[in-house]
Amino acid sequence: ALAGAGTAAAVATGAVLTVAATAIINALVPIQAPTLGTTQSPGSVYNVTTAANQARLAQPIPVIYGRMLTFPDYAGQPYSEFDGNNDQYFYAVYCVGQGSYIKERLQIDDTALEHYADVTWEVLPPGSLPLFALANVVSATEVVGQTMLSGRPIGGFSACGPTLSVAAIGIDVAFPGGLGLADSSGNIGNLSASFRSDARYIDDFGTAIGDWFALGTETVTRATSTPQRLTFKYSLGTPGRVEVRIVRIDAKNPSNNALHTMVWGGMRAYLSGTATLCPTATHFAIRIRASEQLSGLSSRKISGIWRRKLRTWSSAGGWGPEIETRNPMWARLDKLTNTVYGDGLPDARIDLQTHADIAAVCDARQDRFDMLFDAKVTSLDADRTICQSARSVPFQRAGVCSLTRDQLQILPVT
Repeated sequence: ALAGAGTAAAVATGAVLTVAATAIINALVPIQAPTLGTTQSPGSVYNVTTAANQARLAQPIPVIYGRMLTFPDYAGQPYSEFDGNNDQYFYAVYCVGQGSYIKERLQIDDTALEHYADVTWEVLPPGSLPLFALANVVSATEVVGQTMLSGRPIGGFSACGPTLSVAAIGIDVAFPGGLGLADSSGNIGNLSASFRSDARYIDDFGTAIGDWFALGTETVTRATSTPQRLTFKYSLGTPGRVEVRIVRIDAKNPSNNALHTMVWGGMRAYLSGTATLCPTATHFAIRIRASEQLSGLSSRKISGIWRRKLRTWSSAGGWGPEIETRNPMWARLDKLTNTVYGDGLPDARIDLQTHADIAAVCDARQDRFDMLFDAKVTSLDADRTICQSARSVPFQRAGVCSLTRDQLQILPVT
């Protein structure tokens, strides 16, 4: 009985020591799930029900690794214009993410952009500016389809906010019931409508600092019962902040056979200067004819499949040029060395050889890392997330960033 009691005590003591040793090891080398975006609102790429383009003001510019389907954020306010054929064109500039990418596919919902009529797009590498779609356009929310009455000005409405400077004004005029005069047989003949647009300069407090001056006088003649929408664009002689008003200068035909209702449909300010796009990020711009093929909902469902380009390292040649890769080790090295969104460490602070060795293992096993970072995370959490896909754990030894992989070892290690 005494011997049995001694054996039980020894087993209990051994169990206590094992638990204590495990607690110490876990405290020294914690293995825990990464926390992504605990202080910021992430994008909607991981939520199918809410996936859409959005303007994430004051949020981090995304960083994509590997191959990802994303709904890029707006890099400027999207806007629409109408041409002389009554067609509406949708313009937008999007931010793909920090770094360089290869475009695999652009689509609206699940339909490739190539299947839409009159669509143009361009991928803008870091440092490039768009050619046909502008990222420095501001739409006036106050103009929402006010009916224009003869001799009665509408406005003025400020074209942009304080501290901004306008180079040109865009005005949308619509005839919701068409424009024309029907005879007793129902045939529609020509009918005209005229209006004048005025502007005056204002300061950042909205106080006028000049007199009204005419932007332009327009006359529209049509013979149709189809709704008509037109855009008129006026350049300012001197860029500045202005308010705009519009007035109908012809007399509306009171006949029941006259289609003569005119409304102010919208106003845009084309700001002076170049757009302030992030010089280290990739963008893309789009122009698409919206009539009968692009609704307000689908215009926020523009997505793309992007493949990241990263530098690689070898002991023989050092750093190589950027190539398309999904290897988690090259993503880790990019995160450690990048000076914009990463740690910005010099090569002397990184165990490059170990990363290259594990990168070769990942290539042989086809281990891939496809991830979108679109919220603030700590450096350690990002390291753990990246290394986890290679079954590795990051650590620092004498100030040098390294990692170890959970794999068969020749000698026992801790």
